[in-house]
Amino acid sequence: MVIECKLSKAEMSEAFRMNLSGGFWFRTILGNVRAIILVGVVLFAAGAKIMNHDTRDWQSIGLLFVIAMGLVALYVWRLSSSIKKTAANLNTACDQMTLDSQGIATANVTGSNTFTPWSQFKRWKEGKLVFTVGDAKAFRTIPKSAMTEMQVGEVRGILQSQTRTRAEALSLIRGR
Repeated sequence: MVIECKLSKAEMSEAFRMNLSGGFWFRTILGNVRAIILVGVVLFAAGAKIMNHDTRDWQSIGLLFVIAMGLVALYVWRLSSSIKKTAANLNTACDQMTLDSQGIATANVTGSNTFTPWSQFKRWKEGKLVFTVGDAKAFRTIPKSAMTEMQVGEVRGILQSQTRTRAEALSLIRGR
């Protein structure tokens, strides 16, 4: 089955959301350590003033809190810009995708072709707009907008059969 692999912004967003890993959130927290420490200090200072019945300088506390949230917003903006840029580059490079019982073949706009057998993919997910095949670090996105309802069912069947086949192989190897 040959599928056009151009993705809309909504399809790209769904694909990345579906494949966010726990490591992504851990890296996000690490990227915001300065802001988290700043918020902690502000909360500690405000709590200490409240406990000691001192006068609170709400303007300073508010300003530090706004600065901390600005740091978080800057980090998120830079991260999302990076993801969008990478996705846009990948999207413009892909021309067609061919799915069969052997794997996924991709034809780029430059004329080069790549083939990845199903054994290289660890899992697949289905969203409202796309299928994704692979793990959070490297996945292929198959847009549903380029398919009829019957083709969506065929792709789902191929993915299920290939996943089940690998799972059965693993259970045989493990002796279960």
